[in-house]
Amino acid sequence: MYKRQTIECDPGTFDAGKLAAYVAAGVTRVSLGVQSFDDGVLEAAGRAHRRADALAAVAAVRAADLPHGWSLDLISGLPGLDGGLWRDTLAEALAFEPPHVSSYDLQVEAGTAFGSWYDDGAKPSPARPALPDEALAADMYRDASRLLRGAGYWHYEISSYARTPERKARHNALYWRPRASWLALGLGATSSAGGDRFTRPRAMADYEAWVAGGAAVGGGDESDDADWLLDELLTGLRTSDGVDLGRVRAEYGADAEAAGRRGAADAVAANLATLEGDALALADPDGFLFSNFALSSIFAALDDS
Repeated sequence: MYKRQTIECDPGTFDAGKLAAYVAAGVTRVSLGVQSFDDGVLEAAGRAHRRADALAAVAAVRAADLPHGWSLDLISGLPGLDGGLWRDTLAEALAFEPPHVSSYDLQVEAGTAFGSWYDDGAKPSPARPALPDEALAADMYRDASRLLRGAGYWHYEISSYARTPERKARHNALYWRPRASWLALGLGATSSAGGDRFTRPRAMADYEAWVAGGAAVGGGDESDDADWLLDELLTGLRTSDGVDLGRVRAEYGADAEAAGRRGAADAVAANLATLEGDALALADPDGFLFSNFALSSIFAALDDS
């Protein structure tokens, strides 16, 4: 029995020899950040690798026959990406038969390279083509769900698809479980102890001072029931399993359960969610796509209860 160990790799930063060394060190699974197979899209996104690197990396990972498989990671909504290119990307990814696919939508955050390239005053250029608009980005999400599920993949989380339940990303799945525990190391890494979370310092100088001071973990304010409930709803509704309102009733009381049902009513009426007995889940794909609408309605009902 192999202990499951995953490493994230960027195409162009390793070869078959390095991969063999990773495997010898205990790695049993690789998450491969291909993002796109199109050179123009990769260049516009500021990626260091190109199509040839991605193809070589996929070939090396497939040949390694890793005990716990591998994931092919893609990003929609990249600059210069249109619907046709995105569908071509998905089709090419499927041709490699990855055991797991992660399909993320680009999120432009302040303080990042994308944040500076695409701030409010920035104009598109040949080097920095425009980002897909919201409607096109939504269609890309729908295409990913349709094509991947049509190929037999299980859409078990908003951005995650597995060929079988055994190929689900176990570490990532921890984040969506109620009051889960995990240990994370490094700058800005967030650990969880039964759901109480602690984030390590983000700046190197602060991190070094923290280590010199004894590297104390935790010590912050513990979450209360309202925080726990919101966290469970926020994380649980990211998954295909959804939220068990029976658990909500048992953990937080009948009023919380009733508020959850009231808040979900609009999403159910709009075909963005399903409620069967105690099982509340977002519909795929539009429920996942418009999850903020469903969550805001539920949270508003909880605030009023």
